Amino acid sequence: MAEGLFVLTVNPTADVTYGYSTSQDAHGATIYSTWIFVKKDGSTEEDVKDKLLRVQTKLSQLTISPSS
Repeated sequence: MAEGLFVLTVNPTADVTYGYSTSQDAHGATIYSTWIFVKKDGSTEEDVKDKLLRVQTKLSQLTISPSS
């Protein structure tokens, strides 16, 4: 059975959904993944690319990463 954290965020206009999840690999180490869904209906390719970039930037700003 897979166990971990799953965070779902929906923007107010419901045209972008994003979040992250955690799980464990075969050795028991925690793995982390981000994901983004963008609603394409009625949007140009440029609009979709812009939304993906904005959400990717937002996830990067909100994500805690190991210090270098």
